Amino acid sequence: MPLALSFRDRVDTEVRGQAQGQAAVVATSASDLIVPPRPRVLERLARVSAATVRGRVIVVDRRGRLLADSADVPPGESYADRPEIAGALDGEDEQISRESATLGEEILATAVPVV
Repeated sequence: MPLALSFRDRVDTEVRGQAQGQAAVVATSASDLIVPPRPRVLERLARVSAATVRGRVIVVDRRGRLLADSADVPPGESYADRPEIAGALDGEDEQISRESATLGEEILATAVPVV
């Protein structure tokens, strides 16, 4: 039993680290694509990054409005009320496990501010 728990914890730590690293890469790459706006390139960045992390990737503006989404959601919707986005909008890296109302399951949400 302790071996199984140790392995699960190690895998969880690796997944969290990969998500944090990929979020930092997306944030760094997106910084040059927001002003002036380059929506097609932002969309491609989100899709390629999503394939790498096997999850959804979004980019929002400083008010939390969607700019790019790997799930092909059109720009403009506000994500500012999501806790991980709110943290990033305050300038903090955020990583939380939370229930997704849309998916009906727990997700790992990672957000990094675009500087």
